[in-house]
Amino acid sequence: MKEHTLWITAFIFSILYLFFLPKEVSYFYDILIPTIPTICLLLIVFTSKTLETAPYDRFILFGLLFFIAGQLTHPWFIIGLFFFLIGHLFYIRACLTLRQTAPSKIATLCLLFYGILLAAWVGGNIFKSGAILLGLVVLFYIAVMLTIGWAAIQTRKWVLLFSAFLLIVSDSIFMINMFVTTIDGATQWILGTYLFAQFLFIFHFPEHFEIRKKVLE
Repeated sequence: MKEHTLWITAFIFSILYLFFLPKEVSYFYDILIPTIPTICLLLIVFTSKTLETAPYDRFILFGLLFFIAGQLTHPWFIIGLFFFLIGHLFYIRACLTLRQTAPSKIATLCLLFYGILLAAWVGGNIFKSGAILLGLVVLFYIAVMLTIGWAAIQTRKWVLLFSAFLLIVSDSIFMINMFVTTIDGATQWILGTYLFAQFLFIFHFPEHFEIRKKVLE
């Protein structure tokens, strides 16, 4: 399957799930349809010309595998969270392969400040319910989630920085909606920002940048 066909398929199924799928659908369709775009992106990475030479591509490939596993198992919260956590770690490693500068102190402080607020809000609610172990797991996940932003900052690439920001937004909405208060349209916000982030992470591939450079020249 050609790359542009995979991009189009991923885009169509993303739009289908976000805007046209009825709220009351079977469990099978609710899991399968939002996973198809990620599978298409995985195939794009797998067939990438730079997969064997670019560490970024390989870490993204492994990350996508775990993100897909997380999507398929998300009804079982702890299992799904574990897979998403591992996926985040691979994405962090991918960003660090493109590191160009030390992290900005101001940006790092902003991430820490936001992390403390989110941990206090979400973690506080969980601990109040007596679920101590779950609270600790969620706090660790928040730390890993914010580390993606910290790693993306060091790449000095706005595409990756915006991608990381979208993943943080997606995870934040998910946790607030699940543990704090119900958010209207939460599914669309969570999946929309998540899928957009994944598109951008893949679009950053070196071969795509080389193509754009040639066009500009």
